[in-house]
Amino acid sequence: MININQLKAFLTVLQTQQFSLAAAQLHLTQPAISKRISNLETALGCSLFDRHHKTARPTEAALTLLPYARTMLNTAAEAQKSIQNLADTVAGSLKLGLSHHIGLHYIPQVLKNYLKTYPHVKLDLSLIDSDQAYGLLEQGLLDVAVVTLNPSEHPGITAIPIWQDTLGFALPEDHTLCQRKRVSLSLLKNYPCILPKLGTFTRELIETLFSKQGHTLEVVLATNYLETNQAMASIGLGWTVLPHAMICKPLCSLNVPGTPLTRQLGYLYTTDRTLSNAAKTLLKAIAKHEKL
Repeated sequence: MININQLKAFLTVLQTQQFSLAAAQLHLTQPAISKRISNLETALGCSLFDRHHKTARPTEAALTLLPYARTMLNTAAEAQKSIQNLADTVAGSLKLGLSHHIGLHYIPQVLKNYLKTYPHVKLDLSLIDSDQAYGLLEQGLLDVAVVTLNPSEHPGITAIPIWQDTLGFALPEDHTLCQRKRVSLSLLKNYPCILPKLGTFTRELIETLFSKQGHTLEVVLATNYLETNQAMASIGLGWTVLPHAMICKPLCSLNVPGTPLTRQLGYLYTTDRTLSNAAKTLLKAIAKHEKL
């Protein structure tokens, strides 16, 4: 007989490709994870993973089982949320994804107040890249996400903007460009830069701005941690783009006319799944919140 715990173990091993990592993620011992997978394989009459040293590679049977496992877990979660919602209680598990920047600068106090008010909510928090949130929501690995929003609509995902994040160009105060009243993109492109990784919404925003004028950029470091970009820019590794609130000594903000850079921050959830009372209550708290 297949049970929910076996399917959770299966999906986690499939995602991590390691029994040890899956055990840590589910707060279980490795023998416990192995036992659940073994029992599932016995129930199905086939092997789900090929064990190669520390790596667990999915078999064809595992890939066939994958969509059914997701559907069964999502159905069970939907049933649990619907019944809990009838009782009008704020409790249960809540899988929340946060971008690193939002997790550090926007909602720590909201989460503190929320958990204090609703101690029966078990918060499962993940720090993620904003562009990953959409896929994780579709797979049922997150209930809600608070991230930088994709400028384009995403089928099946509801996006609610909360904050408008204004960005600026930053360099060390002693850099020669900081002495200029204005700096053009054609001049700035001649200097190395520090940007988010390829494929992120913020990177696309920046590169589109330059490419419209036919410029290419010399990227010396690509990381999605804005605090790292801030630190590396401050030692002169290159210019970077940061939220205005993060451009402070020893950095200066460059005046680059005609380059409004803004991004929308907000929350996401899947349109076709029921939000639990725990999720609804948290989203209401976030919507009322202003940046700290």
